[in-house]
Amino acid sequence: MRTPIGNPPKIPFSQSPLPVPDLVHSHSRNPAAPRLMASCGAGDAASAQPRASISHVIFDMDGLLLDTEGFYTEVQEKILARYDKVFDWSLKAKMMGKKAAESARIFVDECGLNGLLTPEQFLEERESMLQALFPSCTKLPGVLRLVHHLHANGVPMAVATGSHKRHFALKTQNHQEMFSLMHHVVMGDDPEVKAGKPSPDIFLAAMRRFENLASAWFLKTLLRV
Repeated sequence: MRTPIGNPPKIPFSQSPLPVPDLVHSHSRNPAAPRLMASCGAGDAASAQPRASISHVIFDMDGLLLDTEGFYTEVQEKILARYDKVFDWSLKAKMMGKKAAESARIFVDECGLNGLLTPEQFLEERESMLQALFPSCTKLPGVLRLVHHLHANGVPMAVATGSHKRHFALKTQNHQEMFSLMHHVVMGDDPEVKAGKPSPDIFLAAMRRFENLASAWFLKTLLRV
């Protein structure tokens, strides 16, 4: 039996997939510069390490910049309720970030709806409900302050979102000021994005569109992490 979606499951620090001091990495404009190391509890030796700088930032959009994930949950819960089924976190995690066609196939297969609902029918029904909700989405707390801080310090930013052009326009129509500060945006229906997340296609496409970026070094570093 599926558990309804409430808050995301909490992972204790002791079970976190990444060591707590190493949750965030940044890379310097200088390829030879060392990775930024967390200094909490590491003593004077760690604090003496040269501090790396953030050269470029690539943002996801849904659930990071804009509070839209709840809309998908709300709509998909309504659709499943007709079949006496529950939309849970394990299913949501499998669908998040995927292209629409792939997420629809996962939805139908995982919920055992074959013969009752096709992926195409699911998308058509979901689309009409989502279009009514997206314009009301809000920015997540702290996002605008962070974006303004990065822009003021000359750090180029991009967005890599699985949303296609129509959804992107609806979600961002009331947030034009923030998105105007982005160097570029790569969407899920971009020709360069052959596979959806978690494939790195969309992030690599976003990386390549930054001007004057040492692409070979950045890609080498990304693959080494």
